[in-house]
Amino acid sequence: MMSLKYFKSISVFLCMFVLLFMQSCTIYQKKPVSIQEASVSQKPVLLIRNDDTRLTFEKIEWKGKNYYGIIKVDGKNKTIPIKKSTIKTICVLDQTASLWGTIGIMIGSLTILGIISSSISFYDSLSGSDIFSP
Repeated sequence: MMSLKYFKSISVFLCMFVLLFMQSCTIYQKKPVSIQEASVSQKPVLLIRNDDTRLTFEKIEWKGKNYYGIIKVDGKNKTIPIKKSTIKTICVLDQTASLWGTIGIMIGSLTILGIISSSISFYDSLSGSDIFSP
């Protein structure tokens, strides 16, 4: 039969494992860019409209005389026309900061996981016998 100490440790580990791998960090550059620079970069962008609506695009493309934001919907690319007059700011994805942010989240989560697991083990060693052990 499974001991309570083992069950608690596995439960905490699985919960933290799922939360850890569901996390990611997306950081955009603080310095706004023009719509021309955003379309040339071919990177994900955060567009904030004049009414403070936030739109995230995979990239911005120039077609003909108009700009279009590309988003993925159900695995397919969808184009949304962008009017220059409605743009407040555009920020391009900072891939380096996003990578380090994700690594920081993973290290922090693993540290918390280690602290919780060791606390459970320490508490169980102080509390005495296990109720599930034979």
